[in-house]
Amino acid sequence: MHLPSLALRVFVLAAISAAASACKENYDCTDGKFCGTDSECHNLSCAEWYQYGVRLSQDPNMDESNIETLTCKDIDTTAPFSEVFHGSVSYRCVNRRHPPAIHTGFNRKCTAGDPTFDYTCYELSEGTQFLTFMSEVESAIQNDGMNCTEGEDPFYLYKYAHVEIEESPYKTHTDTIVGSLWFDRPAELDKVRATTGTLFSTYTKYINNPPRNTAPQLTASKEKKAKESKSGKKSKVPKSKKAKASKS
Repeated sequence: MHLPSLALRVFVLAAISAAASACKENYDCTDGKFCGTDSECHNLSCAEWYQYGVRLSQDPNMDESNIETLTCKDIDTTAPFSEVFHGSVSYRCVNRRHPPAIHTGFNRKCTAGDPTFDYTCYELSEGTQFLTFMSEVESAIQNDGMNCTEGEDPFYLYKYAHVEIEESPYKTHTDTIVGSLWFDRPAELDKVRATTGTLFSTYTKYINNPPRNTAPQLTASKEKKAKESKSGKKSKVPKSKKAKASKS
C-alpha cells in the first residue's frame, strides 16, 4: 500500500487546522473565543480585540508591530457600575436581584490612541486570585444562604462588553455588544475562564469633517444689489435706457 509523503500529510493537517479555526460569527468559535476581522478565532483579551476585534478600525488586520502602540498596566480592581459600567465576574441567581448578585471588576487597563481614535480596554490579569470577591461570596453563602427565588442553584457568570463610537462634528453613532459566558452555570469559580472570558472595551473613532457652509450663495449682481439696498443707494441706469424711457 502506497502511503502519502510526509510533506503531503503535513499539508493536509495544516489545511484541516486552518478550516477548524476559520469563522464567520462568534458562535463558530469555542472556549470563549471570538471571530476576528481576519475570520479566525482568537482568545478574548485587550490585545487580541485591539488587533482583530474592532470593526471601526481603519486597519482591521493590523500586524504584530501595531500591538506595540497598546500600553497595558495593572490597576486597582474597578468597582462595577462606576468608571467601568460592567463587571467581570458575578456570582448570582437567574434573577440577579433576589438575592442581589455579587460582582467584581477588572484589574488591568490597556490604552492606545492618536488624533483619529481612542481605545480603552479593561481585563483581568493572568493569575488573579479573586480573594476579595471569593470572600464576599463565602460571606453571602454563610449569612444568607444565597437562596435563589427560582429554586435553582447560584452560579458564576463571566461577562464581556464592547462599545464602538463613531464621532463627528454633526453626529455620534454608538454600537454596543454585551455578552455573557455561562459555561453551563458553573457552581465553582473557574479562574482561567474568568481571565480569558471577560472584557470591557471602548473604541472611539473621530471623524473631522470640514464645516459645511449652509448660507445661500449670492451671485455677483445679487450681492451688489444687496449692498446698495443696505446703503440706501439706487443703482444707476445707463443713458441709453434713460433715453428709451423718455421717448415712451
